[in-house]
Amino acid sequence: MSSSNQNDSNKAAELQRFLMECSSAVPERTRRWHDRLGIGSWNFDGKTGLIKFQVRDGSEVAYPAQIVGSWNENTQTFLWSWANSSIPENLSEAAAKVREIGEERGWNLLTNPKFECNQDVAFMLTCAASELTKLPFFYRGPAGNGLYIFFIFGEEGAEQERREAEQTDNRGVFGKLFGRKK
Repeated sequence: MSSSNQNDSNKAAELQRFLMECSSAVPERTRRWHDRLGIGSWNFDGKTGLIKFQVRDGSEVAYPAQIVGSWNENTQTFLWSWANSSIPENLSEAAAKVREIGEERGWNLLTNPKFECNQDVAFMLTCAASELTKLPFFYRGPAGNGLYIFFIFGEEGAEQERREAEQTDNRGVFGKLFGRKK
């Protein structure tokens, strides 16, 4: 194996380890947050950049959000938000930061605008974006016709929310977070 191929193989293995680590920490933190508040319906305001959730007590919580990308179940493709001309730049800043890190580390999956993958990969990339940008939570929202939008949200470095979500030990079903209808 040439040194170039070995280097590519090492980078791919490094990225895979990183994605696996992120895919355990972020979902658990998000699940605890979800269970603590009792998340119901949701909506996203593209003008303000706020993702809003109806919670158990009937009130609404809102968070600044970033769009990581979209996944299309019909074509089995993921499109980073930074490569999507219909998403304003201010809503794809976190994804652009992920691309920069991908360029620095030679992680091609983070720099390729659109590629074939299953939903699990889209989920892992969203978890990685959460970890890399310090936006603590994620949500996958249906957009219709088999398209799903992957968001990360919360105040950057929102340590209080992070601690509360990590300290809550409800054993709700993580799957509630997926497939929520608007």
